[in-house]
Amino acid sequence: MVAVSTFTIESKLELQAFLDFYFSYNKKSIEKVKWQLSDKNSFLGKIHYKIHTVKKEDSIVGSIISFINPFVKIDNKTIGQFGFLEFIDDITVFKSLIVAVEKFFIENGISYYLGPINFSTWDNYRLKTDQFEEKPYLFEPNNPVYYSSYFEKEKFHVAKTYITRELTHEKEINNKLEKKFLKMADYKIKIEKFNFKNFESEMKILYEFVKKNFNTNFLYTDTTFEEFYKTYYSLKDLINPNLFLIAKNSDSEIIGFIFGMVDLLNPATPCALLKTLAVDEEYRNLGVGAALMFQIHKEVHKLNITRIKHCLMAEDNISTNYSESNDTLFTYKLFGKNL
Repeated sequence: MVAVSTFTIESKLELQAFLDFYFSYNKKSIEKVKWQLSDKNSFLGKIHYKIHTVKKEDSIVGSIISFINPFVKIDNKTIGQFGFLEFIDDITVFKSLIVAVEKFFIENGISYYLGPINFSTWDNYRLKTDQFEEKPYLFEPNNPVYYSSYFEKEKFHVAKTYITRELTHEKEINNKLEKKFLKMADYKIKIEKFNFKNFESEMKILYEFVKKNFNTNFLYTDTTFEEFYKTYYSLKDLINPNLFLIAKNSDSEIIGFIFGMVDLLNPATPCALLKTLAVDEEYRNLGVGAALMFQIHKEVHKLNITRIKHCLMAEDNISTNYSESNDTLFTYKLFGKNL
């Protein structure tokens, strides 16, 4: 028999038991999640949420948080979302979590929900669905092999697919990208390295660019400058300045950027992880994204790194054009369900 508990962060003892169980799966995210589930996180005041745990023989064996973010809609309808999902390999535990989540959504008039997403796309989201024999890389979603199969058994559909490709045909790709790169001079567009000496002021400018150009992304939620800054500042000493490039127009305004990091989880086999690429909507179709990608590939090789992964791209995003379809593929998914 299983027992389900549903509560909020005001229930301190139950919250601590939830955290203890969650951290047994996610040791590297302790401080982040503690803050997310504290009264310091203003985001909790903007959403309606419940924490659910499942117990067997008085021990927690599964956890999930269901939430409704009124600012996230699909087809102009508010949807439900879930995240912070962890559970033992037991279908009855998984089903009990899903029953609790669906009860919460139905009571609140929600007819469709998806996940996993830990509150927003600024945080951990998506499930890894293949390539489990490969060593995990920095930023990669990390979950047990059996998770995605349980969603399939319970008739969830794939709401969104994301891919990572490790380049195996880089020469051919760069030949295509270089043609776009060489045209930047015609448009008076230049590519520079991010100015780490003026980190905070540069981040303020980048934050405004991101707010303007990310707001149509799937499941996008605004974040405060403080949170945006804290995310990048926490990585500041780990970022190689050569892998943070900014595209500017003739007025020195940011019109695009690309961000990457060296995979610190696997120092024995150096690999560059290219994670975020964005171009201002007014400058799309000029090849700015291709030019940024070409330049960062060059910077990677200056570091004597021969492996490159284009990471966590939406399968239908134009950024997938900067790698070949027959490159090594890693797949991640969000799962959804109608009620």
